[in-house]
Amino acid sequence: MNDHQPPVWHEGAVTARCPSCGGVRSRFAPHGNAVIMRRVNIGATEHEFNYFLMECLGCGRGGFAVRSQIGIEPWTLDEFFPTSPDFAELPAGIPDELGLEVREAERAAGAEAFRAASTTLRSALEKTLKVNGYTKGNLYEKIVQAAEDGVITKARQAKAHQNVRSLGNDIVHDEWRPVDAAEYGDARQYVIWILRDLYDDRETVVEQLQKAGRLLPDSPAEASA
Repeated sequence: MNDHQPPVWHEGAVTARCPSCGGVRSRFAPHGNAVIMRRVNIGATEHEFNYFLMECLGCGRGGFAVRSQIGIEPWTLDEFFPTSPDFAELPAGIPDELGLEVREAERAAGAEAFRAASTTLRSALEKTLKVNGYTKGNLYEKIVQAAEDGVITKARQAKAHQNVRSLGNDIVHDEWRPVDAAEYGDARQYVIWILRDLYDDRETVVEQLQKAGRLLPDSPAEASA
């Protein structure tokens, strides 16, 4: 689920996620001889840049790659377009607003806006708990209540506090700092796992929620999904 591999140049082509192929990793090959070469001298060192028009070998979508070399150092892949989010498989039956919130976080992460993505995940977690009857208290208290009711595990409780709630709070309230792909990836993983805890076996979870007084006794599983 946490596919944060960057685009890679290998054997004359780029391996990267393709948005037109559903976000799966694909091969982008240079399109004919469409390459621009540029050399720049910075001091006594020559910098060479190559700009490639690319084509996805799966669907034919166009792409663009920039490679560079400094002096005799190895070539590096500096930029690649298009970018594509890494979309997780969501459990069936989750409310549309929860799925849309997770997808928004993933799209932000696809643009490397990991701070925005992480705060959106925090929002998705709080909304998930609210629609399952956890309407009182702050997010910390909601997570604790869900663990006490047995609808999420103690391990999920600890990680939801540490990786989702605390990260989101830090971004909103503390001084600015970068959030990297790994931090975002850990937060997303636990949000997805909690969604699966609540919706993979929805009928059983609804029974637990009703016994705990979170949902009305006559609430059908479908009405909460």
